Amino acid sequence: MNNNVPLTSHLVITLQEVLPLVQGGLKTQAAAAALKAVRYLEQVLSTLSDPYEIAITTYALTLTESSRKNSAFNLLHKTRRQGIDGQLYWSREPIPDNNIKYENQRPFLKHREYQEGDSLAVEATSFALMVYLIRDGVTMIPETIVQWLTSVRMSNNGFISTIDTVIALQALTEYSFRARIKDITNMDITMELPSSAGFRENMHITNKTPSEIHSLEIPNVWGHANVIARGSGQAILQMDISYGVDSQTLAEAPKKKSFELEIREWVRDHPVMSGAAVLEVEIPTGYHLIESEATKIVQSGVLPTLQDARTIEGKTIWFFDHITSEWSCFNHTVRRWFPVANMTLYRQAFLYDAFAREHFVQTIFNSTPLYIMSICEVCGSYQCPYCPFYSDANHRTNNILVCYVDKHTQALLYPRQISEYLLVPSRLVFLSVVLLSASFLEHVFVQLSTPSPYFSLLKGAMISSSSGQKKDGEASPKAGNQKKASAAQLRITKDINELNLPKTCNTEFPDPDDLLNFKLVICPDEGFYRGGRFIFSFKVGPNYPHEPPKVKCETAVYHPNIDLEGNVCLNILREDWKPVLTINSIVYGLQYLFLEPNPEDPLNKDAAEVLQNNRRLFEQNVQKAMRGGYVGAVYFERCLK
Repeated sequence: MNNNVPLTSHLVITLQEVLPLVQGGLKTQAAAAALKAVRYLEQVLSTLSDPYEIAITTYALTLTESSRKNSAFNLLHKTRRQGIDGQLYWSREPIPDNNIKYENQRPFLKHREYQEGDSLAVEATSFALMVYLIRDGVTMIPETIVQWLTSVRMSNNGFISTIDTVIALQALTEYSFRARIKDITNMDITMELPSSAGFRENMHITNKTPSEIHSLEIPNVWGHANVIARGSGQAILQMDISYGVDSQTLAEAPKKKSFELEIREWVRDHPVMSGAAVLEVEIPTGYHLIESEATKIVQSGVLPTLQDARTIEGKTIWFFDHITSEWSCFNHTVRRWFPVANMTLYRQAFLYDAFAREHFVQTIFNSTPLYIMSICEVCGSYQCPYCPFYSDANHRTNNILVCYVDKHTQALLYPRQISEYLLVPSRLVFLSVVLLSASFLEHVFVQLSTPSPYFSLLKGAMISSSSGQKKDGEASPKAGNQKKASAAQLRITKDINELNLPKTCNTEFPDPDDLLNFKLVICPDEGFYRGGRFIFSFKVGPNYPHEPPKVKCETAVYHPNIDLEGNVCLNILREDWKPVLTINSIVYGLQYLFLEPNPEDPLNKDAAEVLQNNRRLFEQNVQKAMRGGYVGAVYFERCLK
């Protein structure tokens, strides 16, 4: 690519835009410079073959009403590319269309992946769109170009990177104005989620609010969404999904390797020097890097190419002027601000080109020291009656008294007030421990000496333990009198209390005192299994939530994902289980199996084959099994309500 051509074209476009704003001698000089630049573009036009150069040059010559604008347009029209659905775009290499996945013989559009050359393709296509609009107005060709641009959005309200987004939005604004979309826009949008019973949201888009963003948060990311639009006008529907990645094999991979990244070290291999780059590093929940500390790192000059930094919740972002082929490293310290248990073993870091987002690398790094800590180990209070770490120490902490010295007042605070003060660290000058049990003393040293520079613990504080002290005639409590709840019991109690069951589900506890063993009853009200009643048994093991509960279907059912022994094929009960998932997640997963059976991952292969080849026969077999009777050589008990 001839670098002089895009730069000269940008110069012509800029001068053409600003000439009406300047006066006098400066305007004369600018006009003369623009004329020289146009003459240069006209001379090199016949030598151009790169689609990006052709697109930006054609736009520049069209804006200036050059005598060679028609020749440029013919060259632009010849270099167009065409997608599967007839959509037109301009790119050096073909840009693949979105993949389509078929489930139950229904096509689902998969998410789009970054492709090599995305940024330049969007920019070139946007220049081409503006050329067609200037020449011919709104015709079928601009319509197909707009459809392609809409299909390659990779972020909310944006495209691939900064420059291409600016040009694309300018082109789409011009299209919207010429097509008078604002004048005719009046539509009703309805969104339904079959996987979330009762989820139905309505939105109304009018010409009074054309630029307003309407967004919905999907409560359960499972299954598919139905979106229905009625009325007139045009609107963009975009689904944004974020998910955690805990294995390098699951990380996103670019089409062409542009970076290498290690924790605290990174490099760009080719070319020798990159353009502007951005590094995003995930930080654990509850931790934060103060903006001023990030600024100090930038100003320290530890990395000469490091230009700026930002800190947001859950992430630090570092902006570099360029990346060289030499290894560079730096470190920064994040501090705990809130007592949160970090239940993920892995976090991720992204390094990408600021102006070509498809050039990136994603690296997963290990966070074992935080992962192995439970919430009880980082909690700021020992008052939780269910806590296995501290509930057995109540008899030793009756006389605890902690004295805080505030900036303005001095007060004696009882333990229930501790958590309130811990959340406002800037109000504290120092902390003095007056009476403290041995078990809590260790906890205070660990938790208050680590998280925040605003706390300082007085070394000369008076410390005495009431542990083991007793009044005359009072017997000491005997160890073992109180039964300590296991971690699994604590977690399942929390999960059961927070259950949010759909109307088609309910739980049954044969032994009300045993929360580790219970039953779930699902009565689907739609789909193949409508009117049935299916019972699942849950057995929660001692390693819960680090291991999923054992779930079996006690009702014989003709289903591709449930075999005749009651085993259930559900990903979150197997390899996709994470400790952050709850019983509620499993309930919705089981419910969705009855709404959308999955023949691609079967346990009952015969049922899966029938579902794939003959949905009508599958439905008849399901009804026959629920009424009670034989399906093939297998007898099913009646399970209708």
